[in-house]
Amino acid sequence: MNTTTWAVPTIADLKARNAELVGMVDTAELALEKLHIAHHKTLTENQTLRTLITTLAAELAAEKIAHLDTLEALYYSEQTA
Repeated sequence: MNTTTWAVPTIADLKARNAELVGMVDTAELALEKLHIAHHKTLTENQTLRTLITTLAAELAAEKIAHLDTLEALYYSEQTA
């Protein structure tokens, strides 16, 4: 039969362990807060990129229409010349 004796922790041991646990919780909370901030930053960056892409697409569409209008005008001017 195995007879293991367990040492009863002292108040100092318990306080030290409590400090370790508090430190772990503080570290975890800080990491979670940083992750939360990074998540919101990413959402903001994604929204900014989405806006830029939408604006660029609209500008490109307008430029394409302008080019088509120019080509059409050139075609008709050659037909009437």
